[in-house]
Amino acid sequence: MMKEKYMKRNRWMKALCFAAVLLLAVVVVAMQSDACPAPHNLQSDALQKGHRDTVRFVGDTMIVCTELLGKKIQGYAGTVPLDVYLLHGKVVKVVALPNNETPSFFQSAAAILGSWNGLTPKQALAKKVDAVSGATFSSRAIVGNVKAALEYASTVDEKALRAKAGNGTAQATPQSAGFHPIDVMKPGALQAGFPFFTDDDGHGLLLCSGDVQAHNAMTIGWGGLGTLWSRPTVTVYVAQARYTHQFMDKYAYFTVMHFPDNRVVDYMGSHSGRDGDKAQALGLHTLYTENGTPYYAEADLVIECRTMYGQDFDPAQFRTDAPRNFYARSSSGVHTMYMGEVVSAWQK
Repeated sequence: MMKEKYMKRNRWMKALCFAAVLLLAVVVVAMQSDACPAPHNLQSDALQKGHRDTVRFVGDTMIVCTELLGKKIQGYAGTVPLDVYLLHGKVVKVVALPNNETPSFFQSAAAILGSWNGLTPKQALAKKVDAVSGATFSSRAIVGNVKAALEYASTVDEKALRAKAGNGTAQATPQSAGFHPIDVMKPGALQAGFPFFTDDDGHGLLLCSGDVQAHNAMTIGWGGLGTLWSRPTVTVYVAQARYTHQFMDKYAYFTVMHFPDNRVVDYMGSHSGRDGDKAQALGLHTLYTENGTPYYAEADLVIECRTMYGQDFDPAQFRTDAPRNFYARSSSGVHTMYMGEVVSAWQK
């Protein structure tokens, strides 16, 4: 009886020792990896209800999303989905989608996102990209997702997919992101939902210009909605020193957006796109209109415009001291006025 009791107690002791060792191992791994509460990302409720298409097209660019392809590839706090952009058989860029990784660790890991730019899928798959020290789980997940996207891109029939999509423009529509269209030619339709431009911090609108390969957004407090040449118009003003200025001069279309969350316009107005991808930092989902103009799924109002007229302010034409005094204090140069014909608009 005593022997049986001793053996039973011995088994319990062994089990407890094993559990203690296992718990200690988990703690050590957590201390050496990306251990921190999950960040808050400004994500679209509409897009969270389901997965994005694995392949979509914007013009000649094919975008492979790894939400499904990489669902078994884990970072520290979960999956790390990416959008991998390919143009003319080469990687254009890799963009991280919102995830639950620790922001500071993931920012370090994100340094490798440009490692595959300019390479063919075959070259990119053969390239060895080392994990980032201190952000091992996140960077390994990025590498794994890129590999999954490129392997998929190497096997699909892009021509057939484009034909199925319809002239190569298939993508998430405004309706799929929770928007409904506004009849821009209906009198008063735009004015009913259009917020006032304002200079108040955190309460402006967002201006965005560019295409699928490169774009930038900035907060604007100056502007107006009106009618010109019998067309509904939005007029915006961009200082010459702003990063967005070059996009406005290069691209024919731009979007103006309003957000229910003031943090978006506050961040966009206090950071430059020259220093990094602001949309990625905020966890915004970038979508594109049929014209290839970028906008964000998290907005609650989107107006797409085609620039009809652009003109730099001429200081010689200032008629009062208000503009003279403003530019005497400014280091950003005079503003360029862009008058855009409203071609489409959507609201949630």
